[in-house]
Amino acid sequence: MDLIIQKCPRCGDAHKFTISSKLLGSPSVYLLCPNVTRFYRLTSFHFDAMPNIQVLYGDDEILDYIKHLHGEAGIEDKLSRYKSVRKEHIWPIDEFNDYLEQVLQAYVQGLFFSSMTGAVCLAERVMNRLVFKLKNHYKSSEHYKVVHNREEKLQNWDLLIRILGDWNIFDEDQTKLAKKIHKYRIDSVHYVPNYNYSENSLSSIKLVSELIDSLFSIYQRKDVFRVFEIPGEIWVKAEAQNYPLVKEFILPSCRLMGAIHQMTDEGYSEDGAIIGEMTEAEFIRQRKEYQKNSEAYHDGKTPQRFEQEVNEQVYTFIIP
Repeated sequence: MDLIIQKCPRCGDAHKFTISSKLLGSPSVYLLCPNVTRFYRLTSFHFDAMPNIQVLYGDDEILDYIKHLHGEAGIEDKLSRYKSVRKEHIWPIDEFNDYLEQVLQAYVQGLFFSSMTGAVCLAERVMNRLVFKLKNHYKSSEHYKVVHNREEKLQNWDLLIRILGDWNIFDEDQTKLAKKIHKYRIDSVHYVPNYNYSENSLSSIKLVSELIDSLFSIYQRKDVFRVFEIPGEIWVKAEAQNYPLVKEFILPSCRLMGAIHQMTDEGYSEDGAIIGEMTEAEFIRQRKEYQKNSEAYHDGKTPQRFEQEVNEQVYTFIIP
């Protein structure tokens, strides 16, 4: 559906917006003035704060949490295992967040077989997701004919690692990590007499966490994220937003936002946004200035709301 705004309250120009059926799944639809410069800000992420709590306040603050989940029996061992696998991280939201949490909780409980097999299988799942979500970006690759019409399952680790290396998703260090995890997968899933799951589960969990960090951590992906360069905020670098991995895995957890924006009780607002193109450096400078003195920018032109009926249903359209 096309919607025409004769006079945008922000810039004064006429705009035509194409409204998808997906957007019409919500009763309120935002219409962003195309003459305002915006970049992608990370707004949805998985943040594990528990390691920070332990460092700042000591073990007592997390003991109740562990007892609640795992019981009091063997609490000192559970606390030790907890501290050995938990570490601070901020990742975009994806299905691997929940699966890794299950692996970590199994290890804390002392379920070493479950935690180890879960960890190595998660690594295989992550690699499969990378290949199948990114394959359409690599149609000229020799590997495309192998994966384009398959179901989303590859069990050949050598092939998975080779594809991700050839697509420059894995660098040399990530390839080495994946190969180490593969060895743990073979040994833990297939029969090895007297295999030490207790010791090897910790090593495999650390390797899998390291691999995921290397792909998605805001602290490690310095090529992708600007972390707190604008105080308190995480933004995607302009040159990174067209990377296939960023498009498929990072941007779904982001939102296009202007240098002058605020979140209010009524939602997202760009009251006072400046019209015109900005370089990334200009954008960062403007955002910092706005943070220091937001009141100086407000002009009251937006937000503006109006209602319109679409397919016998009334929607609220918002120019923020």
